[in-house]
Amino acid sequence: MLLLDGDLVLSSSGSTGAASRTSDSGRELVAALLESPGIRHAVDRLKVAPERRISAGQEGAPKHVYVFQREYATVDPARVELVGTDEATTCIGVVIRNNKTGMTSVSHMDFPEIVEGGIKQMLELLGDDNAPFDVHLIGGFADASTKVVRSSGKKHIKQEGYSYPLCCKIVEVLHKSQLQFHLRSFCVLENNTKSDSFGNALPIIGGFVVETSSGVVIPATFDMDSRCPDEVVRRIRVSVSSYDPTWQGRLLETYDTQDDVFQIAPACCTCLVCLQFSLTIKSIAC
Repeated sequence: MLLLDGDLVLSSSGSTGAASRTSDSGRELVAALLESPGIRHAVDRLKVAPERRISAGQEGAPKHVYVFQREYATVDPARVELVGTDEATTCIGVVIRNNKTGMTSVSHMDFPEIVEGGIKQMLELLGDDNAPFDVHLIGGFADASTKVVRSSGKKHIKQEGYSYPLCCKIVEVLHKSQLQFHLRSFCVLENNTKSDSFGNALPIIGGFVVETSSGVVIPATFDMDSRCPDEVVRRIRVSVSSYDPTWQGRLLETYDTQDDVFQIAPACCTCLVCLQFSLTIKSIAC
């Protein structure tokens, strides 16, 4: 269930969303959250926060884990100080943190079909199903265009784009769960949109980092040397995994929480050329 300031989130129609059709519940909940004064206040604070630049080359730099598109990582605050992602445009970064233990999971979601399985993966190592979880949704922007379509002689409103259906699916999956998810940030869609000098819509925040000891979320960008290890291999794997049936409906696994190592699980493409790889890094390089 999705909670805001301790109260169950109600849809724009006044229901919890559970009784609505699956296709409608996410849209109604997103509409209600975008209208919430509490959400807008939290978003305003996040947007004016100074952006942190993460660089692995700095002496005494905190230990961190970087998450690429379609990846996720669950980290222990006793081992990792920072976890985050960037380069999100229509994608949405999801943070789920166990309030009792500080265990934190971050994902970079890019498609509605991976949301349900991806959230299940994120929760597997967070522990304690009765613990309250803090949730932050950051990224995506108002890239959808609204148009009127006709079907069966009737007019219907249809929104096209990538961020909106992805956001609706994330909210829907969290809300239908029996676990308690306290929504702390909802910097998505209209809340995360600005215009350039030509009037084109752009995201305001495309990256963030979580301080694992406190749970504080800060806008952030990562230097190239901090997107390690093996940035090139991991970027290739994102593309290859789209054609690999073993990764359908799942986020990509990269970081081994229990052993504190990066282990890049294999992906295979058999369209024209087969690319298959499996790489294990014995210690965190960042």
